[in-house]
Amino acid sequence: RRGESLDVGLTRLRQHAAALAREPVEVFCDELLTGLAADHGDHGDDVALLAARPA
Repeated sequence: RRGESLDVGLTRLRQHAAALAREPVEVFCDELLTGLAADHGDHGDDVALLAARPA
């Protein structure tokens, strides 16, 4: 987020990802993006997410 420390953003990402770790990949991705956007609102930034889980 603009004006936010990278460390703060990465901590928030880790917390959300840990809470969703046991979800199916599709749910993980959807909920992670939704949860992060909900923290401070959507500012229109582009986002890319790649998730893989070993089979």
